[in-house]
Amino acid sequence: MKVTAMYSSEIKMRLELALEAAQMAVWDSEIHGPDVGDSYVIWSAKGAELLGRKPHPLQHRFNEFLLCVHPDDRQYVRHTLQQAIDLCTDYALEYRVVWPDSSVHWLAAKAQVFCGADGAALRTLGIIWDLTTRKQIELETAEKKRVDGSLKSTSPPR
Repeated sequence: MKVTAMYSSEIKMRLELALEAAQMAVWDSEIHGPDVGDSYVIWSAKGAELLGRKPHPLQHRFNEFLLCVHPDDRQYVRHTLQQAIDLCTDYALEYRVVWPDSSVHWLAAKAQVFCGADGAALRTLGIIWDLTTRKQIELETAEKKRVDGSLKSTSPPR
């Protein structure tokens, strides 16, 4: 029994080290009915931090989580998760969150949906990570291309 406990502790330490090195967080959701809004989400301390909250484990209803999501992304996030629960399929998405200081941050999520024998979703387990820097670079690059393209189209012919 001691070997199993030590091995389990070792696996947990390795997972925590890998998540910290990757700046990722885990979350877990219990599904309580066919509507995603009825589920509860449990965030690790890092997950709460990525949502702009104090870095301690956090549990709340899915609809409370949606309040952290940028208003323009809420329908997309809700629809994606609802579809994954309805079809009992894994999913990945990118969305923005708004922190209490009003700053906007991009997150990516990837999750597995676990289903019962009847095919109904019981639980989701996933990871999230911050994409803000990558998205800022993408937006700056797209803007530069747009400006360069418009300068070329307004240049006099040679």
